[in-house]
Amino acid sequence: MEKNPLCSCGRGKDVEGMNKVNMWKPLAPYVTRIALSPLFAVSYLETVGRDPEAYRCFVCRGKGKPKLKMCTVCKKVRYCSSECQKKDWKVHKLRCKA
Repeated sequence: MEKNPLCSCGRGKDVEGMNKVNMWKPLAPYVTRIALSPLFAVSYLETVGRDPEAYRCFVCRGKGKPKLKMCTVCKKVRYCSSECQKKDWKVHKLRCKA
């Protein structure tokens, strides 16, 4: 408990701004610079989204014949065939919104 768990390589460096404010000045020698990496993907640095190959048919969980078709109204549900889309229509039309 006596040891400081923070890295000391940046301790007290780049604190000129803190030294100008009387309230922060006493703390300046103890400030440590650190870099935190984001825990989640950020859209301005990397693509955020799912791999198109990972999508499956909402009804049968198939990968598509040859390609998945998306609901043209809500664009949230995908089907591998017209048959699967017809099977799900009674349920889906209640939730489908533009």
